[in-house]
Amino acid sequence: MDIFLSYNWNIKEQVKLLHEQLENENFKVWRDDKQLHAGNSSLTAELAKSIKNSKVIICCITKDYCKSYNCNLEIQFAFTCKKQMIVLMIDKIELNEIDNIQIEDRGINSGIGFLIR
Repeated sequence: MDIFLSYNWNIKEQVKLLHEQLENENFKVWRDDKQLHAGNSSLTAELAKSIKNSKVIICCITKDYCKSYNCNLEIQFAFTCKKQMIVLMIDKIELNEIDNIQIEDRGINSGIGFLIR
């Protein structure tokens, strides 16, 4: 797989367009709502496998992305795997602001600002 798209579902329509554009340029693209078929494995295991098998991770950063526990897991796992990442700032957010965004229902701040610096 060439590209793994990491995004919050609130921008699913925008990401679908990005996916189509990338495929038109002959990239093999993985997007969860199109290709996630965990079967007997857990969703996180399937996501981890897809991240590991991708050459590049495109992270579509929005405030909701920073608040999402699952999005935080994806970008942190990609960082840990030393994957090449392309960061698309969809929302206009200062890095300092990202550092203060709390992950929903977790009571901790997102670590995304640190990862994309």
